[in-house]
Amino acid sequence: MPFALMAQYFKGVITLNNEETIKAYIEVPAGNNDKLKYKLSEDGSKEKLSIDEVKSIEITNKDNEQEIYHPMYISFPKDLRPSKFIISENKYWAKLVKEGKVNLYVVYSVEQAGRYINYMYRYYLVDENDKYARYIFTPMKDPFERLKFKYAGLDYYLKMYYKDKCPEFVKKVKYEDLEKYGIGRIVDLYDEYCGN
Repeated sequence: MPFALMAQYFKGVITLNNEETIKAYIEVPAGNNDKLKYKLSEDGSKEKLSIDEVKSIEITNKDNEQEIYHPMYISFPKDLRPSKFIISENKYWAKLVKEGKVNLYVVYSVEQAGRYINYMYRYYLVDENDKYARYIFTPMKDPFERLKFKYAGLDYYLKMYYKDKCPEFVKKVKYEDLEKYGIGRIVDLYDEYCGN
């Protein structure tokens, strides 16, 4: 979801932790914004829910596609040491990219560095036993379009999480496949080689 669209409201459904649902016009959430803004009618007044009250939201975007978001705790690499992680103290809004035996999510965030604002997105994997989303990589731009640079860190994190649990899966993830079939290919390969 482009950041320019985040202030727009889209028709959708909010599911609360108690399974109650609210049909509403919803502002697409990003990062660790702790409030979900919504309106009960298109020209209604804005209302808010705490991220901790929400189980999921489903919206229909401007391209008439369904998007599902879940609030969840996420992990970050610590101080450029890829084997060390920080688990977020607060929940983040994670957009479901592909569902399978493991689910792939993307988290959009806005980060300020001095006078500059960076729009970031990071990919995460979550399986049914995870208490937080496991970081796998942040796409990088490379003027020379080298795939190894674009997917920097992906190999490392997949090996760290799955080398013992499902080594064949780790071997099968190839950058060229991700370019050809999309990032959801990771879930397809996991479903094929892991998670009996």
